[in-house]
Amino acid sequence: MDKSILTQFLKAGFVYNRHLNPTKAGTPQGGIISPILANMTLDGMEKAIASKYHVGNNGVIDKTRFNPEKVHFARYADDFIVTATSKETAKDIAEVVKGFLAERGLERFG
Repeated sequence: MDKSILTQFLKAGFVYNRHLNPTKAGTPQGGIISPILANMTLDGMEKAIASKYHVGNNGVIDKTRFNPEKVHFARYADDFIVTATSKETAKDIAEVVKGFLAERGLERFG
């Protein structure tokens, strides 16, 4: 994701009643652009998880054949879920996800 383009987009403002209003805080939750931005950010997360859990003996990622921990990643709009066979694996995946998001300047609030 080109950060300068994203920054310009987020600061571009919005038009309401033919008046340009400044953008004060990102994009609204549930807004039409929210899933697009989330998917742009989440691109690569599946590969980050696969590079740890779907690597065969030859060192190649192969999600169709090598998956002893039954790790699966699915996303829809701006939501995602990762499944695993054990609580320990799920906690390990959570750390991979946190690291992935932290590299992109995202963190959990609350």
